[in-house]
Amino acid sequence: MEILPINNVNYTKQKDWDYDSYITEEDEYGNDLSSRLEAELRAAKSTHLSCGEVLLPCGLLQRISRDILAMAESEPCGLRGCTLYLNFEGEQDCRRLSTVKCDPSTASTFELFLTLKQSSAGWNSFLPQFLKKITRGSTVMISTEYELTEDDENDSENDDSDSENDEECDNEGINEYQALKDLKNNNNLIIAPADKGKATVLMDKDEYINKANNLLNDPTTYIKLLQNPNNKFKLLTTKLLKESNLSTETIKKLTPEDRLIPRFYGLPKIHKPNTPLRPIVSCIGSTTYELSKYLNAILKPYIDLSNSFIKNTQHFIDVISKQKLSSNDLMIDGVAMGSPISPSIANYYMKYFEEEALKYASKKTKLWLRCVDNVFAIWSHGLDKLQMFFQYFNNRHSNIKFSIEKEINGTLPFLDVKIEKKSDSALIHSVYRKQTHTDQYINANSHHHPAQKLGTIRTLYNRATIICHQDKLQEELEHLKKVFIRIGFNEEQTKKFLRPKARPTLTDDLTINQNFVILPFVSNISDKIGRILSKHKIKVAYNTTTKIKNLLNPIKDKTPYNTCGVYQVPCTFGKVYIGETGRTIDTRLKEHKRHFRLLQSTKSAIAEHALDTLHDINFEKTKTISKTKNWKSRKIREAIEIIKHPNHFNRDSGYELSDTWLPVIS
Repeated sequence: MEILPINNVNYTKQKDWDYDSYITEEDEYGNDLSSRLEAELRAAKSTHLSCGEVLLPCGLLQRISRDILAMAESEPCGLRGCTLYLNFEGEQDCRRLSTVKCDPSTASTFELFLTLKQSSAGWNSFLPQFLKKITRGSTVMISTEYELTEDDENDSENDDSDSENDEECDNEGINEYQALKDLKNNNNLIIAPADKGKATVLMDKDEYINKANNLLNDPTTYIKLLQNPNNKFKLLTTKLLKESNLSTETIKKLTPEDRLIPRFYGLPKIHKPNTPLRPIVSCIGSTTYELSKYLNAILKPYIDLSNSFIKNTQHFIDVISKQKLSSNDLMIDGVAMGSPISPSIANYYMKYFEEEALKYASKKTKLWLRCVDNVFAIWSHGLDKLQMFFQYFNNRHSNIKFSIEKEINGTLPFLDVKIEKKSDSALIHSVYRKQTHTDQYINANSHHHPAQKLGTIRTLYNRATIICHQDKLQEELEHLKKVFIRIGFNEEQTKKFLRPKARPTLTDDLTINQNFVILPFVSNISDKIGRILSKHKIKVAYNTTTKIKNLLNPIKDKTPYNTCGVYQVPCTFGKVYIGETGRTIDTRLKEHKRHFRLLQSTKSAIAEHALDTLHDINFEKTKTISKTKNWKSRKIREAIEIIKHPNHFNRDSGYELSDTWLPVIS
């Protein structure tokens, strides 16, 4: 740890925070806060501290400033509404050094209490000689430890244990927040969800890139394109739709706009040796996305007609529960690997492939069931014949290869089911988890709607009752009980969750309610709104907008402007333009820049503002406010943002909102 005299501390400007929830003003106040604290400590030397020098750990004030910013994030006025009380805890007492009003022009909306502590232990022997050279009197040394709370515990005569626990939780939360920010800023790491098991993987970035490149360099699967194919796809799709007999509404929905290029990324398979990546190509928002969904709905009913098709886990359980094995029967699990085609078409082709292969096989399986690319089979002809059967299947197509897993000690996993042989040759089944599964679910203390937490628990309970044979159900329920307690639920809640209920069934039938809304969950507010809406027969669901993963770098490539939505363009004098587009924001920005460059004020409010005021436009600081495809949603969000930004230079207020919205927006 470096110790520097406060008069000689060199403060470097902190990097701008790149969290979307932070506004520019917050960054500016945060950058100045450490200097404000330095000035207060310097002033306190001759007054409250009565010393010649104050020594503090290098970077301490910047770290404190970041913690204060994190605590101010959820406040209505942010850091500007903060009043900070600066305390110093010495060997015998605790005294108030000063009161810092972060923004005197803003009404105080919350108070924070910062307590710096004196440090005297653990110094090296050379320090006394060092201090004699740099100090003019006694020296106060500040510890690396400090307290930052919303409750002034130093002024309380009777601190109860709850307050102490709250402080510990607050400090723990701040430390966790800082740890997440450090992870986000570490450019040598990739943070990704595991392919299976609900684990989070920290992976060396170079290793991740090498493994991804190895996948992409496979010429049998991927081909490098010389140019963006989006325009070609768009023209061809539009032409085919116009020539079709589809309804006008369907054609409008399927006609592509300027969209994203599908993005490639990989999920680490931590359950496999050497942690290979599962390649994922995210087509959400791409040119062909809506058309693919439409075609999938047409193909799916024909896939279900296959004799081997398994719809879901319950369907699989229903089939194998009727099976009795002979002494020669062997359970095997096969996986088709390497198919480059989409899941729906792959399913359709696999139906044809397996029917033809089984039809001409010299030996038949007793049972053959397939769920997507996983096959469960029962073989009655011995291991030698099984190997020949396996080779026969793998020789039928160069791009479709099967790996095989045989039962071990009468046990074989398939999907999320573990199948075991009983002594009477019947099959029993229970829930299967890979060894890498973490049993991580929504924590009881997480800021999620109670219905979401209960929904997760009910899903796990229902899965247990669906999958588990009666001889295995109690064992699974005991496991779930331990899991629920570990994630924060108490004994009474856990017992209530695990009460016997009627055996549930899975169904694909969905009741569509047109009167349906999704609300962001805010404790003590969203529920009240939901109850009002339910009285008008409007079904409400809740989502959580702020998640830990939002504080980390996404594994997918960032494409902030390659999406339709609402955006904000600032000028150099603090004014902003709010716009919306159904094409990509990048395309719209190119038009704005062209109008600005050619001084075409009639075609762009941005160009008009620049000409009228001689303000320059900060196109590089354009911000995507909302990624919204729906036209009306974009218009409403644009109008809301115009109201929220009175310093806008839009020509009009956009979509006309009811006056009843104004109190909520402002």
